[in-house]
Amino acid sequence: MNAYWWRLSRPAWLAGAAAVAVAVYAAAWALGWSDDVAGTCWTFGRISIVTAAGVAASIGDRAAPMLDATPYLRLVRRLAPPACAATALGAVWLSLALVQAARVPDVPWAGLVLEAVAMAAVAGALGAAAAARVDPGLVGGGVLALIVVADETSGIGPWLTAWPGPHWTAGRTAWAVLAVIAAGVTLAALRDPAPGRRR
Repeated sequence: MNAYWWRLSRPAWLAGAAAVAVAVYAAAWALGWSDDVAGTCWTFGRISIVTAAGVAASIGDRAAPMLDATPYLRLVRRLAPPACAATALGAVWLSLALVQAARVPDVPWAGLVLEAVAMAAVAGALGAAAAARVDPGLVGGGVLALIVVADETSGIGPWLTAWPGPHWTAGRTAWAVLAVIAAGVTLAALRDPAPGRRR
C-alpha cells in the first residue's frame, strides 16, 4: 500500500506545483516584493494557492481505484494521494519559509501556516466535490485565486489575505472555520457509497 500511495500522487502536478512555488518566491525576491512583513504575507499567500492546487490535483488520480481490492477503507485509499502530495509540497513551502525567515524578521508564520493548511483543505474539498466533472487541481486553485482576488479588491478588506493589522485575527479565524468546513465536505465527498462495505 505504501508504495502505491506515492505512485498515485500525480507526479507531474506535484513537480509542476513545486516548480511554480519556487518560481513565485524567486520572482518576489528579485522584484523586491517580499522584502518586508506585508510583502512576505502576500508572497506566501500566492505560494499557498499553488501548493494547494497541487494537493487538490492528486484527488483526481485515475489510478486510485486500483487499490479497491485492498482491505483498506475507501476513505483511507482516497486520502492517501493528497496526503502524500501535501507532505511533499508542505516540505517545499516550509523550505521557502525558512529561507524567508532568515531574510525578514517578525513574520507571523503561525498565521501563514494556518492560511496554507486552510487553502489546501478548501482546494481539496472543491476538488473532491467536482472530481467527476473537472480536474480537481484546476478547480481548487482557480477558486482559491478568485477568493483571494475578491478579498483584496472588495473595498471592505482584505480579511482573509490581510497582513498583520486590524483584520489579521479575524482573517485567521475565518481560514480556520473554512478549513473545518472543507474537511467535512471532503469526508462527505469521498465517503463510501455503500455503508458497511469497503468499496
